[in-house]
This record gives sequence, structure tokens and C-alpha cells, in this order.
Amino acid sequence: MRASSSGTRSLVIRCANGGTAARTVSVTLNGVASNVTFPVTGSWNDYQQMTLSTPLNSGTTNSVRIQSAGQDGPNIDEIGTR
Repeated sequence: MRASSSGTRSLVIRCANGGTAARTVSVTLNGVASNVTFPVTGSWNDYQQMTLSTPLNSGTTNSVRIQSAGQDGPNIDEIGTR
């Protein structure tokens, strides 16, 4: 991801969780990892947006990595910023 200026932005993750329990994944932004829990959305086709506040670097490529935190995660359809 590229940002026109440094600062805190909203990272928006569109996802679906048709399971019976919330699912936690590790989200790493520019090398800083944190666990994020995605709630049940009702079905695997019912997508909702999760918004995380994150610092982005100006004019450089910002990296986002989402990986298992020891369990299955949600279906992720799209990642963007606002």
C-alpha cells in the first residue's frame, strides 16, 4: 500500500465468518503484529467490514500480512485504506 502522507489511517478488511465462533488471526502492519478477532457474520457469504486504526508511512510501500494465529481465520475478500 502507498500513502500520500504519513499518519494514522483506517485499514478496512472485508470478511465473512460463517462459523459458530469468532476467529482470531495475526495482522502484521509494517512489521508490527497484533491479533485481531473477527466476529461471526452469519454465513460464509455475508461479508462485513472490520476497521483497524494503523500508522502508514508516506511515499513508501506499506506491508500488510494476515496469517493464522493457530486456528482457521475468516474469508477475507478485500483490504483497503481510508
